[in-house]
Order: sequence, then C-alpha cells, then structure tokens
Amino acid sequence: MRYMYRNGNSNVIIDTKTGTKARFTYDDEFHPRFAESIDVTITYKCDGGCPFCYADCTETGRHADLMSDEVNQFIESLHPHTELALNGNDLTIPHLEEFLKKLKRKRIIANLTVNQKHFIKNIDLLKKWAEKNLIKGLGISLSDATDPNLSRISEFPGAILHVVAGILSENDIKLLKNRNIKLLILGYKQKGRGKTFYNETVKNNIEMLHNILPSMLRSKAFNLISFDNLALEQLHVKDMISQKDWDMYYMGDDATFTFFVDLVNKTFAESSLIQETKPITDWNAKHMFQAIQKIT
Repeated sequence: MRYMYRNGNSNVIIDTKTGTKARFTYDDEFHPRFAESIDVTITYKCDGGCPFCYADCTETGRHADLMSDEVNQFIESLHPHTELALNGNDLTIPHLEEFLKKLKRKRIIANLTVNQKHFIKNIDLLKKWAEKNLIKGLGISLSDATDPNLSRISEFPGAILHVVAGILSENDIKLLKNRNIKLLILGYKQKGRGKTFYNETVKNNIEMLHNILPSMLRSKAFNLISFDNLALEQLHVKDMISQKDWDMYYMGDDATFTFFVDLVNKTFAESSLIQETKPITDWNAKHMFQAIQKIT
C-alpha cells in the first residue's frame, strides 16, 4: 500500500509494504509544515535490563496514559499518514491495542519496537496486529543473536532488527548473516545508563563496525541495512558512499522532518538525545513541531 501527501513544498510517498519513503520538491530546499515522523515514548517499563539503555527503563517504569484527553488531543492534531515510532518494550501498556486502533482510524502509521524476548513471547499477538494493519512497521531490539527464533522476523514483511553500534559484536554480525533479516543500526547514546556503561569495548565495537561496514554494504547477507542519524555520524557512513547516493538517500537532520515526544513525562524535544526536554503546554503536534523549528 502507498500513501501520498503534500507537506509544505514537497510531495511525500510512503510504501508501507517495504517501509521506504521518498520526498520530492522542485525548490532548492525542503520547507515542511508538519513533522513526517515522530519518535514517541509511551512507556519506561521494560524487564530487558540492558545496561546501556539510554532511557533508563526498568521493570517498575511508568506507562503513559494512552486514553487521556491530552494524548487524544495530540493524536487528533496529527496529519494523516504521520509515522509514529512507538517503544512497546514488554507490551504491558494499558489500552495499547485500543490506542493502535485509534491511530488506524486517524490514518496514522504506527511503527512499534519491542524487546527481542517479548517479540518471541508475543509473536501471535504482534502477527494479529500486523494483519489488522494496527502496526505497519515492527522493530525488534536485539538481545541474543544466537536465538534461532530470530528467523521468525521474516514472517513480518515490515519487521526490522534494531542493533546498537558499540554493542553489536563481530560475532553477532556473523550469526545474523544470511537469515533473511533487515537491519537498522542505531548510534550509541551516552545518555541514561548508556552514559555510565560507555567503555573501551563499546569504542572498539564501534571501530570494528566502521571497518567492516563497507563489506557489509556490498554483500547480500542482509536484506537491508539502514541507520539512524547518530549511527551515520558515529560510523562515518557518508565517507563510504558517493555524494549522489548520499543526496538521494539521506532523509535529513534530526528536527528537520522529525521530533521527539515523551507521553509519559509530557515533554518534547528535537530528538531523544536531548538532555533538557521542554514541558508540553500545547498538545497540538504541529505547534510542537513549529516550536522545534524555531529552536533549531
């Protein structure tokens, strides 16, 4: 399925089957009027216990109230076909399915990320949500590359495996090759527990990944390799491809077409990397984005 819409001086096309997006303009620069994609925190509860978790998630972490009037105002203000990147973690968030149904009615694209352990535990539920188009994209945060159940990712056309530069090891890469997997490489965030966990092993793994990345990009061991902006910077990906390819595939700096919203703490910022977020006083997503644009 394809969605097409106009945003400022550009036309945007999203292919929800492949997860790809294209943006076109006849002008020299893009001037969006609203965010095309929003990184949304809906919970801080997760029993994964990752020592590098930038969000400081714990087993007793708080959930957002997804049925609150404030959250409803936020959803109502979104432009149709806006993409929301939601952190589902262990999927115990109250009213999550009802929330996803509301997004679908509003023609909002919900992309949900879960811990690998809970992907396997809740695979039937996730499959039901995918079949009902309640979620379009599914991110699985890697915790164990030796798990044979990882191959079940291929049962979800919109699924992608999330790995973190600095945590991903060379042995992990060998184990993940040729398993019909799409890969999203995330940059290492020195925030939360990630700040205290940062060490020589993390540095060495980032250097290792930088060194072998050109061969990974040339090979067909992965169905797709993509990056967030922090990983692009940490791994110097721009130096590995032509300027023509960079201009074609780079989707813009943080806060150019995107921003971050924390529905638990009721704050927003340019991205989830920002330490000092701003309290939400106006729950209109377009107004938040305009405020971000003035800041950046």
